Amino acid sequence: MFITRKLNGPDQSSIGAAQHTSLLHPAGGRGGAAVITGGHHWSEKLMAIADLHHEAENLAGRHDIFMSQNAFYRWRRVVNIASLKACYVDLDYYNVPSLAHSTPEAVAQYVLLCLDDEGVPQPSYILFTGRGLLCTWLIEPLPASALERWTAVQRKLATVLTTHGADRRALDAARVFRLAGTINGKSGKTVRLVWPKHQEPYRYTFDDFAFEVLDLTREEISSRKKRKTNRRTDRKLSNKSKKSLSITTWWEAVLADLRRLRQHRWPNGLPPGHRNDWLFLACLAMSFVVPQSMLRRECQGLASEAGSGWTSHEIDQHVSAVLRRTAAAGRGETGQWEGQKIDPRYRYSAATIIFMLNITGDEMRQAGLRALIDRDRRRELKGVAEAERRRRNGQLDRASYLETVRAGSASAERPWEALGISRSTWYRRGKPSK
Repeated sequence: MFITRKLNGPDQSSIGAAQHTSLLHPAGGRGGAAVITGGHHWSEKLMAIADLHHEAENLAGRHDIFMSQNAFYRWRRVVNIASLKACYVDLDYYNVPSLAHSTPEAVAQYVLLCLDDEGVPQPSYILFTGRGLLCTWLIEPLPASALERWTAVQRKLATVLTTHGADRRALDAARVFRLAGTINGKSGKTVRLVWPKHQEPYRYTFDDFAFEVLDLTREEISSRKKRKTNRRTDRKLSNKSKKSLSITTWWEAVLADLRRLRQHRWPNGLPPGHRNDWLFLACLAMSFVVPQSMLRRECQGLASEAGSGWTSHEIDQHVSAVLRRTAAAGRGETGQWEGQKIDPRYRYSAATIIFMLNITGDEMRQAGLRALIDRDRRRELKGVAEAERRRRNGQLDRASYLETVRAGSASAERPWEALGISRSTWYRRGKPSK
C-alpha cells in the first residue's frame, strides 16, 4: 500500500460536519466546494474553501446536507473542476439480500475483507449515510487533466465492490454525498463514521494508488514512468492527432479547445447566430466525457457558462440530437458505416469542426488551440517540440549549428591573408597552410 502521510487531527472515533469538511477540503485548496440542502426545497451554493470550514460548523445536526467531494470553479460541473480530492464508492448494501439485515459495522468489515482479497488499498474512511455506506479514499489534489485516469480508478473500485451494492451511477466527479454529523431525512438516522474508529485516515498519492487499484506490475509502472518523463515536455508543446488519443481524451481535448475559442472570440458570451453550433459541438464533446446520466446537467452548465440565456427547455431542444444518440449508445445500440457497427453518436473530425466554426490560423495560435488545428499549425507545433527535444538532449539548434560551422570555416579564418595572396589564388593552389 502506498501512503503519503497521516492526517493530523483529533481522535477519529467519531467525526462531525466540521471534521469531515476538513478531511475533504483542507485549508488552502483551490476553487470551492458545493454545499447542498436537500429535502422539499433543494438549494445549492459553491463556497470558497476559506469560507467552507466556518460554514460547516453550522451544519451539524441538520437534515439532508450534502457536500461535493471535489472542488470546482463557479459551478459544480465536470467542466469546471478545480481539483480532484477523493475517490469514492457509494454502497447501497440494503439492496443486496445477503447484506440487507446486517449492521453498518459488519458490512464495513466485509468490504475491507473484499478489498484486501482484491489487493486494493483500504479506504481512508467509511461512513454510514443513514441507509448505505460511503467508502472514501482521500488523495492528494489532482488537476482536471487527470480526470480520465481518476475515472478509470473509480470504475475499477466499483467493479471490485459490485457484490456489496456499489452504485455505478454515482461515480462521476461532480457527485455529492451526505456530510457526517447531519441527518438522513429519509431514515431519520445520523450520518456517522463506522471505520476506522481509533486511527487517523490516510491520504494517498494518486499515482501510486492508481497503480495498486488498476493492478499494474512493477515493470509496467517503471516503464510508464520512464515514458512519461521522456514525453512530458513534448506533450506540452506538440499537438497529438486524434489517432494517438483514446476517444475520451480526444473529445476532452476538443471540449477544452471549444472553451478556449469561446473565451478568445466571445469573452462576454456567445452572440446570436453562433450559439447553436458552439453549444451543439460542446455538448457532443461532453457526451464522450461524462456518464449519460450527467449529460443533460452538464449541457445546461455549458449553456449557462456561455451566457446563452436559454431556458432548460430551449437547451434540451437545441441539443436533443446529442441527448438522443447518447441515450441510444447507453442502451448498446449501434449504427452502420461501410458495413461496420459504430457508436451512434456524431463523430466529427478536427477539419470538420474547424470548417463549421470557421476557425482561422491566427485564432489557433492566439487562443492556444491544441486539437482543433490545421496541418500548418500542426507542423509549427511539431517544429517547436522537435527544437525543444534537441535542446533537452544537448543538441544545437540550427542557428547555433550554422554559427559554429561558419566559425571554423575558411571564410571566417581568412588564411590567404596570412600568406599575402588573394582568396582565389589560395583556393587555386589547393588551400595551402604555408
